[in-house]
Formats: sequence, C-alpha cells, structure tokens
Amino acid sequence: MKNISVFILFLFIFSMKSYAQNNWTLKQQKDGISIFTKEVFCDVNKGFSRDLVLFKMVNSNNFDVQVSFKINRWIDNVCLNCNSNSAEYYRSYDIQANQTIEGDCQNFRFTKLSLFVKFNDDNYSNTPKVLTNYTIENLQIID
Repeated sequence: MKNISVFILFLFIFSMKSYAQNNWTLKQQKDGISIFTKEVFCDVNKGFSRDLVLFKMVNSNNFDVQVSFKINRWIDNVCLNCNSNSAEYYRSYDIQANQTIEGDCQNFRFTKLSLFVKFNDDNYSNTPKVLTNYTIENLQIID
C-alpha cells in the first residue's frame, strides 16, 4: 500500500509540473496574430541550466504573414534598451497561414523564440544578472 501511495504522489507532482509547463500567457494580439509567453526552467546537457521566457506565436489567418516587434528588457530592474532603436533588439518571424511557432529549451539559441532570464544552476558561481521585466513594443504584421 505504501508503494502505491508513493506512486500516486509521484504522478500528482509530475502532472502538476507538466501543467505548469503548459501555462501560456497571452501578451499581445493583433490582426490574427497571438503572441503568448511562459517562463520555464531548462535543464541543458551542455553548459548551465537556465530559466527562459519562451514565445509562442499563432497565425490564425488564412495567409502567410511576417511578424516583427521590439523587445525591451530590464536586467535587475534597469531597462537596457528602452531608448534604443538598434536592430539587435528587434525580432522578425515568417509565419505561414494557420501555423503556430513555439520556442523550446532544445533550440532556444537558434529560433529567437526565447529570452534569457537567469542561470539556474548550482555550479554557476558568477554574480547573476536577472531579467526582471520585458515588454513587446512596435508589433507589426505584414501580409
């Protein structure tokens, strides 16, 4: 009976973690495009484990679009780029009709569908810099 109780407790905890990992928050919506975000812990094989903000974009239109926007980032409560229009702070995505694109822990470096929050690893010994806020600005939808 004890083994069954432990097993049920394990399933409950695992299901709660899975549920939390699937909680997307709608950040912006415009012209058939919905932008969702969620904060996740990424346990990576190489390097330090980290917390990321992942993006998911849904194109509910029947046509392809290009989505672009600027991300303002606050590190330790100081906005790094609020007064800058440098191209490095803008992101652009081509999204096919009725397509969803989504960031994940495996491809976060290549898809630009994430923001780094902080290293979350016991082996990381430097003073951590933490993403404390972010905003999506100048959302543009081009068909």
